[in-house]
This record gives sequence, C-alpha cells and structure tokens, in this order.
Amino acid sequence: MKKIINTLLLLFFITNIFAQKPCSILSANAFYSVVMPGNMPVDENGNPLKIKPNLSRTIFISSNCNITPIISKVSYDNIFPAFFIEKAKDEEVSNLMDDTNNKIKLNARKSSFLWKVTVVPSAGISVPEKPKKISIEWKQKNKIIKLVIQKEAQLATFPTY
Repeated sequence: MKKIINTLLLLFFITNIFAQKPCSILSANAFYSVVMPGNMPVDENGNPLKIKPNLSRTIFISSNCNITPIISKVSYDNIFPAFFIEKAKDEEVSNLMDDTNNKIKLNARKSSFLWKVTVVPSAGISVPEKPKKISIEWKQKNKIIKLVIQKEAQLATFPTY
C-alpha cells in the first residue's frame, strides 16, 4: 500500500512539473517623459542658452511569472540602449499622467505580474525622439521571442525646481 501511495505521489509531482506554463511576456506599454533641468544656463551676458531636454523612457511589461523575465534586447528603431528591469511596486500602476493630464492606469491581469524596464541613456548611443518601432526580445524555452510595441505615449512633465 505504501509503495502505491509513493508511486502515485511521484507521478503527481512529475506531471505537475511538466504542466507548468513557460514564463512569457503578455503585454507591454512604452512611455517617455521630457525632463528639463531646474536651472536655466545662461551665457556671460545673461542670455538663456538653448538646452536639449532629456527624455526618460520606461516600458511596463506584464508577465505570467513571478521571476524576472530574461530580456535580452530592447530596441528603438534598431538602436539598442542599455536598460534594467525591476518589479513594479504594486500590481497596479496608477500614478501616471499623459501630456493632457489624463490619468493612465496599468493593471496586471489575473495571475500576472507587472515589471518596469527603465531605458538608460548611454554615452555615444542616442535613441530617436520619435521612434517608429520599439521591440523587446526575451528567451523562452531556448527560443528568442520578439514583441513589437507600436506606440510610445508621452507622460506629463512636472516642474523640477
């Protein structure tokens, strides 16, 4: 009797292991915001200098796994900037506003998790201001899978003084 129970338990655990879904990215949303420096630089005569605004870029992804997705590349029009990924603080991101002051609310679907991919500006690599194609590549069961994001939304810019 003990052998039968042990065999059934072993069979249950083995079938459960193979029944697990692979980790994958379910959806992605890309955002950028324009960040202006707090102090305006001036020349020796006191005239304001033209400065280029910094673009802060973030991609929120929804994944069906609680472990960090293995993202190999983030691409903006075939330019590959550096990035880092972290888990979003909540399963809902509601502190976003678009450039017309409408609230943006991102929710993780049932049994999924929200991740934040922050694109880091690198020396010598300039990401286009208005990219036509944003893509994310990740590994899933030894396959490279690519997700293309069609649109990048602008977030509201808050004063930095």
